[in-house]
This record gives sequence, C-alpha cells and structure tokens, in this order.
Amino acid sequence: MVEKSIYSTSDTNLTRPMRALGTLLLSTFILGGGVIVTSQPVRAQESTQNVAFSVPAGPLNQALMIWGRQAGIQISYLDAVTRGKKSPGISANLPPAQALARLLSGSGLAYSFTDARSVLISGHPVAADLPEGTLLLDTITVSGGTGYYSANSNYEEPTSIVYKDAQEIERFRGTSVGDFLKGEAGVLNGDNRNSGALDVNVRGMQGQGRVPVVIDGSFQETTVYRGYSGIAGRTYLDPDLIGSMSIEKGPSSGADANGATGGVMRVSTLKPDDIIKDGETQGVRLTFGVTSNTTDVPDTFTVGAGQGDEERYDRPGALEFGDSWNGSVAVAQKFGDFELLAAYARRKTGNYFAGDDGDDPADDSLNQFVPGEEVLNTSQDNTSHLLRGIYKWGNGHSIDASYMHYESDFGELMPSQIIRFGMGWQSPLSYVDAKTGTLRYGWNPDDNDLIDLKADLYYTLNTTSINTAYGFMAGFPGVYFSYASEAEQFGLNVSNTSRLDLFDRALTLNYGVSGKKEYIRPPADIESYIPDDYPYVEFDGEIRDGWRQEVSAFVSAHYELSNTLTFDGSLRYSEMKSYDNNTRTIYVDDGNGGQTRTEVHTEYDGGGLAPIATLTYEAIPGLQIYGKYAEAYRAPSLFESTVGWSASPDPTLDLKPEHAQNKEIGVNYMTDQFGAQIRAKLAYFDNDIENYLTRDDSWNFVNLDSARMKGWELSLGFDTGRFYGDFSGSKYVSTEFCDLEGVCSSGGSDNGYAQQHVPPETSASLTLGGRFLDETLELGGRVTYVGKRASSDFSGPRGGTTRAVNWDPYTTVDLFGSYEINDTLTFDFAVDNVTDQYYMDSLTIGLMPSPGRTVRLGLTATF
Repeated sequence: MVEKSIYSTSDTNLTRPMRALGTLLLSTFILGGGVIVTSQPVRAQESTQNVAFSVPAGPLNQALMIWGRQAGIQISYLDAVTRGKKSPGISANLPPAQALARLLSGSGLAYSFTDARSVLISGHPVAADLPEGTLLLDTITVSGGTGYYSANSNYEEPTSIVYKDAQEIERFRGTSVGDFLKGEAGVLNGDNRNSGALDVNVRGMQGQGRVPVVIDGSFQETTVYRGYSGIAGRTYLDPDLIGSMSIEKGPSSGADANGATGGVMRVSTLKPDDIIKDGETQGVRLTFGVTSNTTDVPDTFTVGAGQGDEERYDRPGALEFGDSWNGSVAVAQKFGDFELLAAYARRKTGNYFAGDDGDDPADDSLNQFVPGEEVLNTSQDNTSHLLRGIYKWGNGHSIDASYMHYESDFGELMPSQIIRFGMGWQSPLSYVDAKTGTLRYGWNPDDNDLIDLKADLYYTLNTTSINTAYGFMAGFPGVYFSYASEAEQFGLNVSNTSRLDLFDRALTLNYGVSGKKEYIRPPADIESYIPDDYPYVEFDGEIRDGWRQEVSAFVSAHYELSNTLTFDGSLRYSEMKSYDNNTRTIYVDDGNGGQTRTEVHTEYDGGGLAPIATLTYEAIPGLQIYGKYAEAYRAPSLFESTVGWSASPDPTLDLKPEHAQNKEIGVNYMTDQFGAQIRAKLAYFDNDIENYLTRDDSWNFVNLDSARMKGWELSLGFDTGRFYGDFSGSKYVSTEFCDLEGVCSSGGSDNGYAQQHVPPETSASLTLGGRFLDETLELGGRVTYVGKRASSDFSGPRGGTTRAVNWDPYTTVDLFGSYEINDTLTFDFAVDNVTDQYYMDSLTIGLMPSPGRTVRLGLTATF
C-alpha cells in the first residue's frame, strides 16, 4: 500500500526503512551463497541426461540458438563459421552432446565443452564462403532464457513478444515515428501524429510508465500536457539509430521492468557490428531518403481544419518530394578489443496531406480537416547524434558506453482548439532536447556458471517546450502559450544470472536490484524558449516541480521440471517515494470548531511485493501450451505526484499504487514442413488492474476501483525462403472501468484519461512478400484493418474535457520493396496508404487525419 504524508517544509530526506527490501535481498544472496557452497561443477562428460529436443531444420545459427535454449547451455562461435550453413534439425530425446552432433552433421564444424554449461563451436568455413582478406574476430554468444529476443521469440516463449530488426523498422517507418509499430497485435502508438514521439499502448495500458521505453538500458519518458483533452507520455528516438526493438507484453521479471503494468519496450541502438561487414574491422553506412505528400510549414496562425485558403489544398503530386527528406551517416571501427561507433541522423518533414478517398468528416466537433487538405502542425525537424563504444577484456569482462542526443522542432496544437472552436491553425513550432548517457558493464567468465553479471548506469535530461496557438484569446493574430519543463532521470540496474543443476536438471537463477531518481522542474533559462516576435502568457506556479525515486529487488528462476514441463517464476519487491516542491492549499481543523488554511507539500511513499509464475508444457516437439500469472505495482508517477496545470494530487486523498494482476494462456507452434518454417501463436489475456490511477471531475488524481481488459491475439507466419507471410490480429472481448462507488463503464470515467487509451475492438494485419533474383530483390505488401474503439462511453458534450475520439473503421494498403544493386548499394521504396484513404488513427488525441498516399524512396550505401 502507499502511505501518504503531508509536510509544510521542504525536507526531502528519506526516512522510511525498507525492511522488506532488505529481507528479499538477503534471502537472494543467501540462496546464491548456498548454491556456491553446495553445488559442485558437473564435468562435461557427465552431462548425459536426456533432453526432449525439438529443433526445426533451417539456418544453422537459428538451430544452435534453439538447441542452447532447450539444453540450457551457452554456445560460443564465430559468426562467419555458421554463415550460409543449414542444419537438418532434430526431434528426439537425447543427451545434449549427441543432439548437438546431429545438428552439426555435414557442416564440417566441431564442438567442445569448456564446462558443463558452455560449449565452443569451432572449425573453418571453406575459403569460398569468406571474402578475400577476411579476419576471424570476436565470438558471439547465444544462450537460452536471457531475455534477449529474436524474430521467433513470440512463438517459443511462454509470453507474448513483438520483435523488429532494423530492416523491418525501415520497411514500415511511414511518415510518423510510431508508424513502425502499426499492425502488431495488442500494440499501438498513442497520439501518433503529434511530436514525433513514442507513447506505446499495450493491451489498453498506456502512459505514466505503464509501458516504459528502455533505450540501451535507460529511460527518458516525460509526460506533457495536451490541453483539456489529456496528457501524453513521450519518448524520443530516431528510427535510423535503432538496431533492434522488442516489446514484452504484460509484467516482466526483467531488471528494467519495475512498475511496468502493461509491458516493456526495449530498444537497442546501433552498435559497431550493425555497420561493420563480416570479416572487416571498419565500416561506413550512409542513408538518404525522400518522402512525398508534404509541404512547407506555413506562417503561425494560418487557418486550416476546413476553413483555410486555397493553398491548404494545393497537394503535391505523388512523386513531388519537396523539402521532406532524411539522411544519416554511421562510422564504426574495431581496434582489437575496442569497438567504436559514431552516427548522425537528420530528418525534416513538412505538414502532410490527408487522404482523398472518403467522405467529409461528420459535424461532430471532432474532426474538421477535410479529405485532401494540408493537416497543420504535423511537421518534424529532427537532429540526432549517437556515440557508442564497446570494450571487452580479460575473462568475460565488457563495457558498453553510449551517448545519444535528440533535438526536434515539431508542430503541436491542443485538441481543444478544434473541439471547442471548430477550427485549427498553425502553431509556433514546439521544441524538445533529449540527452541520454548509458554505461553498461558485463562480466561472464568462461569458467564459472554462477556469474553472468550485468550493471546498467544511465542519465537522461529532457527539456521540452510545448507551444500551442490559442487564436480565440485575442482574435487574429492570436496569442500562444508555452509549457516548458525540464525532466531529469538517473538510475542503476544490477543483475546476475547463475546456471546450475538441481536434481540433475538445469536451473537458471536471475536476481538483482534496480533504482532510479527523477526530477521535473521549470528550466533555469525558461525565457530563452519564448521567441521575441510572439506574445506569451505564463501560468504562474503551474509548472511542475518535484522529485521521485524508486528501488526494487527481484529474483527469478527457470527450471525444467521434466522433459516436457518447465517452470518460470519471479518475485519483485519495490519501494517508491515522491515529493512535491510546490504547495497546495488545504483547510485543517484548528481544534476550536473552525478551520485553518495551510499551504502544504505532498509526499507519497509505499511499495508492494509482486510475483510472476509461468508453467509451460511441450505436448509434442514444437507445440507448447502455457499459462502465466503476473503481478506488478505502479506507484504514482512524477506527473501524478506534483501540482500542475490540468491535474494535481489532492493532499487529503490517499493514492494507492496500481496493482496489476494479469493472466495469459497461450499456445505456441513451430515446425518445418512442406518446405517452409511455420509459426503460430494464439493467446488469451485478462488484465485486471486494481486502484487504476486517473483524473476526476475536480481535476485531481484519484484511484478507480479497477480497470479490466480481456481479449484474444493471433499471430501466424511462414517462410519458404522464396515467399513469406505474417498475420497479426487482436479481438477485445471486454473493457471495464469501475469507480470506488461500484459504477462501471466500458469506456473510462468522466474527465479521466482512460477513455483515450481504450484500443480498437478488432484489428488485423496481413503481410506477404517474396525474394527474387537470387534474393537481391524483395517485394511485398501489407493490408491493415482497424475497427472501431472497443467502447464509446463517456464521449462527453461539445467542449468537454478528455472527449473520446471515436474514429471510423479503416483499411489501409502499403507496398514495399528493396533491391540490392551491388554489395555496397541498396535501394528501398515504399508506397504507404496506396488507396489514399481518408482516416484518423486509432488512439488519436490530436484530432488530425492521417497521411494520404505517400511515396518513400531510400538509398543505403555500406562500405
């Protein structure tokens, strides 16, 4: 539970002892110590216990990864050794060594156990397989159960996973940053057409840290005010700098998942190996692309939303690219054990035009932009820098240090300007400056199964200035408001993995601690964010100013109960404390029958113990049935703990942490038949969140009794080598939000934020593609359907706050292609929204239609 205290001073010292946290840590290390004392290493030749292996035929590197996961054994090998090689697969109960020998049959490779849980694959590929002058460099490590996901993870893990590599992110990058998430079951990007930021929604859970976006182990999310229509949590990142991305749905046992009641999105930025070709020690990657269907940003207070001049409808031709482009350069070098990468990315996109295939919007005070019109305030002008260095030495030691800087000028307009006044106008551009530094240490010695240590230290500084035009305030030209804030975070995650045997079966333990502290405050140089040529209105005392910190300890276990039954479990204890530097006025009993007015600071602290338990049964090789029960606590965020415009905590109310009690059952299937790798997953989820936090009619943060979302998700995939396809779909069975008085609604609560996060009732996406001309040419397409919102309750009257935007169902068609001109040059092309549909994105708050038909062309050169 959360304990609330009220202070009339600014004392910020922590006074509450965390006995439960200490107890969990002590028990964790006692367990670790017991293992060290009682568990003797098992000799490699004694590893004769049979394991039920089910490894499909296919690329050798994938087969080794699956074998390592099923055997619980770490594999090391050179990437060049397995390149281009195939494995016959295996489906049998065998000792790990015999199974590995069968997988390697015909490859010309050998293996040797360095200890009971580590094996080295060795051998030299034929000369024809390697470019002239190739040098064999560092080994890569593949091991099961480490939390690092791949394209097949969703079909072989007892949880739901979304994974995208850099190629797929580029393929579906679209016009807005969040477009690459489109078409994934249970995953959306909220308010996608504003700001160029990520605000990830997983199964209806969104914002305030419910789905943290973790970039190389660091957090930078900040919450911004979106006028009467609510708030948005924003994380900034340029897709050109992403190496890979995964989303784990639901509570996670990871060190970085404290408070993640909806899921975790993990992003890995570019690393040297993403740029340097196999066998080389240096590499350069240059990218350049252009985007059609955009125009230059007009003058501030230019009128649109169906009421603008002819220029607002002067849509460019399909192959007119104007001044919308993106480019990047990345340079990497290896100096023995040290690797270095430097990257620079630039992106400039003007206001886009809505599609032209559709009816004019209904007069419902929500969407006033008409088909084919320029959609004001949708521009982006971004600059990003990335510097990353990796050093490996000794017996498994490594340091991975990175620095990322993101700057953007972007369009922004409060939705209330359309809802309340039936029109929209161009605002002055808003601004964000996000700096992130990360230092990651690892130690995984070859001769000790009990040590696989990881420590992530990070620091982020995010300065945001949201500028929005308020034309009604003084006619035309009007005035604008600037909401400037500075958010700072730093934290540390430490974990260790121990691999051992228990009753002759593999047991993996992962345990550790995490903690972070964050601040929000007015920028010291706030006046510098106000252009001289525009008037400015300042809300005195409305800028949030406070701090928050949290710590947690966790332990998780992966244990093979039998050849077909596996148990995964974890336990996490977390503590949080927050303090508001601003004050609120309350009235307290003076003891004489009267009341005294008092200015107070509000402080919250509290914690909770959250378990996760999963049981997986492999009915036949490749077919898994699993059930998962997962809890998580999310204490009030920094935004929910501080006084500010649009919503504030009430010092007289006890805010409790959200308590997720989520359930998931699913079936995974992977096989290699009919000359194709076939993948399938069906999952049913039931998310039950007690004490759901939102806003009430008095503009205070309050707890609802509960929020609950149930639904189905289906994922299918096949790949024959020549042709491939993927299907992803979701169906929500019910959504329900109940207040403390027992009044329930399927759509949220009056004046709350929940109704803005309720996802589509039904959505589906089908991608089909083929590889031709010796796989140098790839062509494909995607069809995406999005149905109506799962609920339309509490839509509110005209001019109301947090009015739910009930978009019409829509279907879009996207085409894509890629051609490898030679070993150096690759040409990419795409047509988004081929049929030029007029539609509004699901989960939109900004009340702006989405881009119409858009052509994207790109060229990538690697040296």
